[in-house]
Amino acid sequence: MSAAAALSVAAIGCLAIGHRPRRGRLLTPAPGSMPPTPSLARALGRAVRHRRGNEPDAAVDHRLGAALLWALVMAPIEPLAAPIVGLVRWYGPIVRLRSTRRRRDRAVWANLPEVVDLLALASGAGLAPGAALVAVAPRCTGPVGDALRRGAARWSAGESFVDACAAVGADIGPAAEGAVRALVAGHRHGGPVADALVGVAQSLRHDRRRRAEETARRVPVLLLFPLVTCILPAFILLTVVPLVAGSWSSLAAG
Repeated sequence: MSAAAALSVAAIGCLAIGHRPRRGRLLTPAPGSMPPTPSLARALGRAVRHRRGNEPDAAVDHRLGAALLWALVMAPIEPLAAPIVGLVRWYGPIVRLRSTRRRRDRAVWANLPEVVDLLALASGAGLAPGAALVAVAPRCTGPVGDALRRGAARWSAGESFVDACAAVGADIGPAAEGAVRALVAGHRHGGPVADALVGVAQSLRHDRRRRAEETARRVPVLLLFPLVTCILPAFILLTVVPLVAGSWSSLAAG
């Protein structure tokens, strides 16, 4: 094995050995998404992490083993590219899952306040919380609509309304906690929930506006990388370099 391959394997191993996956995040694949039988990559990753006393984790073991195998395969072909291939294979799934999570969060925040408005409208028209959920669910789209339809199906199939709402809140995420609490309170106590849902919708709109402002404030920071790597070198070549070259020629001629 070449020195570059050895360095790449050591670097990837060090990254994964100290890795501690955060629970409850999309960074950990859902149960059933991993193959039921251990693959060569997962067995290799598990062996490396086990020697360091790390707890078994199917996702991390598989990702580590795949990164090490790719680095080892690329080492005889292109030793200098082996570390890059291994690191890309290690960080690729993390970046992809984070991107999926961000897209889903954007879809949730894009629809949730209006969905809560529909629930408030249905409740204000005299529908019970369960009937309002069943009436609104078919008219919603995106991940919020999917979660509402699953919750309505649970309740229609005989599951308690509290459990169905808890499943809806778990599917949508923390943003739906206020609406779920209002629906459950209305179902338990029999009181009107329209006003509470209107307040929840207004709070969600305020949070959505704040998140949009935070995203807008991050744009100048994100533009620094293309500015420094693309525009600034071209500016230096077109303006500073000719000026310095002309001044140097004048000084040399003098």
